[in-house]
Amino acid sequence: PPRSTLFPYTTLFRSEEAYVAAVFGDEGTLNEVKQLFPEAFMDSSRQGDFINAGAYASQDEATLRVLELRSRGFHNARVVFRDVRYR
Repeated sequence: PPRSTLFPYTTLFRSEEAYVAAVFGDEGTLNEVKQLFPEAFMDSSRQGDFINAGAYASQDEATLRVLELRSRGFHNARVVFRDVRYR
């Protein structure tokens, strides 16, 4: 099903999408990430705020997105594990 960017907190995460490609930055960085991945949005976890550039069922998929982000200059991109059982 299509994902809504209007209500990302309620529609982006399905229970199997525990691995997030995260970039750390502000609204300016978000705008840069959106040039590559228009569905990106500001998100947060217990560890703090970050830009969600994609959520995936497998760590490998999230790592591929992180590697792409890093190759495009977002050197602080990393995979964040979200324990979806408690969302």
